[in-house]
Parts: sequence; structure tokens; C-alpha cells
Amino acid sequence: MGGSGFYQKLSSYSETFQQVREAHRWSSLPKQSMMMIAALYTIHQKPFQKDQFNDLTLYIKEHAGRFSPLKSVYRYSMAAIMDVQFDYPEEAFQQLVSLYNRLVAARFKRGIFTYMAAEIMLSHAQEVLDEDIARTMAIYRGMAKHHAFLTSESDYPLAALLAGRNESVELLLEKMEIFYSALVKGSFTRGNDLQFLSHILSLGNSDEQLLIERAESVYRTFKNEGQRPKGMFYPIIGMLALLKDGEQAVKTILQGAQEMGYSKHFRWSKDINIMMSAQLYLSDHMDDASFLKTGLVASIEAIMQAQQAAVMAAVAVSVSTSSTSSY
Repeated sequence: MGGSGFYQKLSSYSETFQQVREAHRWSSLPKQSMMMIAALYTIHQKPFQKDQFNDLTLYIKEHAGRFSPLKSVYRYSMAAIMDVQFDYPEEAFQQLVSLYNRLVAARFKRGIFTYMAAEIMLSHAQEVLDEDIARTMAIYRGMAKHHAFLTSESDYPLAALLAGRNESVELLLEKMEIFYSALVKGSFTRGNDLQFLSHILSLGNSDEQLLIERAESVYRTFKNEGQRPKGMFYPIIGMLALLKDGEQAVKTILQGAQEMGYSKHFRWSKDINIMMSAQLYLSDHMDDASFLKTGLVASIEAIMQAQQAAVMAAVAVSVSTSSTSSY
């Protein structure tokens, strides 16, 4: 698996990163966020337009609530998401804020992950009903009931995605627990990353045991290729396990990350390089017949965003912490 399209995307990603970096050379935007933004534009095959992007970030900052996290560097990432996902991003942002407020009223905590859950719901349905919000909260509370110490606001986006499945809340929660329990007995380490993986596998249309075997196979392939499968790579493993021959992509993904590492800009970002390479690889294969048969193209895109949201939130927290400690 692989091909010229993937390597063309690697080149396009590098070029887009340079454009984002040049546009924000003197801003507080962390390099990891620049990488995520460049990947979003590359995946959606949309040119990065500096002036349009800057106007949108300013619009978001001016229209976000007084204490909103979108007043911080996270507005840049949200601007990229809005720009690539919607034809009229300012209008879509107003709809996002409205939905965010409805989620907060339904007992979701204020913060980045509630915005991400709102964005996923907004991009997957023409109209978000109160029943959809209640179903998302029911799934989240079910997660927390099974894993109280693991479940947090970072699970909101996947709960929103799972709420769109045509299955009962009880069945979805049962499937998640089957995956988590089986994988923790195998090669995987218990924790929030494994819970994220179990949520991803719950989106699959294949037999549970088959998906478990695929996840183990992808895990072993990472190890055989000399890359320790860290927790942050579990979502990648989950997405590849949804595919029939996902383990065959591992070598190409690692080669892509190695190619990125030759650049001085990406040399010290090995883990993020692997994540970006995997997302670019998956985006390059979304039109493949074998991929389309899974019916999971939109879900894979949303999983990528949820994975990016987790990294972006960690970056935002680290930036905030370092800024506070400097005074």
C-alpha cells in the first residue's frame, strides 16, 4: 500500500507548513499547531491563503465568549477547521457557537473539547436535535460509568461521533467494553489512549474479534518495524485496524515520517511526524474502493480531528503553563 499520491501529499504538507510558518513567524502559535494546520489544508486539498486565514482567526477571537479558549492560540486551529470544512466559515462559526452553548446547557463542560464535539455534530448533520445532544451525553456518561478515572472532556468528540451510529447506547457501550477488556489483556497498556482506541473500533462494521485481531496485528507491525507503539499512536492503530490490510500501511507511514525528519523544521518532532504521516496516508486512500466499502470515510476524518484536538489541547496547556511560569 502507498504510492505517488501519498508522497505528493508529503511534499504539499511541507510547502503548506512553510506558508503557515512564514505567515505566523512572530506570533505565539506553537510549531505543533502549525503542523496540524498544514495537515488540515493538505488533507482537504485546499490552498492556504494567509489573508483569508488571518481574517478568520480575528473573526473567531472577536466573536468568541470573554473566557472562551478560542481567545487563545487555539483559535488558529479552529479557524483552519472552519476554513477547510465549510464553504462559509464565518456563518458556520456562528452556528458552532450556538451549538456549543446548547451543549453547555446540557451539562457539557466549557472548553476546547466541547467545541470539537459541536464541530463534529455540525459537520455530520444538517440539523442537530436536542435528542442528538442527549444521546451524546448518555454515551459520555456511560463511558464514565465504566472508566471513571479515564473518562474526561477529551472523550466528548468521540462520544459525539459514536452518537451518530445507528445502534443503541447500550450496545455501543457494550462494544467499547469488549474492545477495551480484550486489548488490555493483549499487547496494549490500559489508560485513556486505549479507551480512545476502543471507541474508534466501536465505529467499525466488522466482527469484534476480527477488529481486535487487526489491532494486535498493526501493533506488532509497528514493533517489527522498530517503532515502539506509544499510547499516542493508539488512534492510528485503531484507524488502520478498521481497514482490511491496515498493517501493510505501517511501513509506508514510518517511511513518510522519516522523510519529514530530514527537514530541519520537523527534525525534532518524530512522534508528531508519525501522526501526520498516518493522517496524510489515510487521506490519500479515502477514495480507494476498499476504503469506501467501510462506509467510514467521514468517521475517519472526524477521528483525525479528535486526535488533533487532543494534541492541540496539550499544546495549548503547555503554552499557557510556560507563559504563567515566566512571570
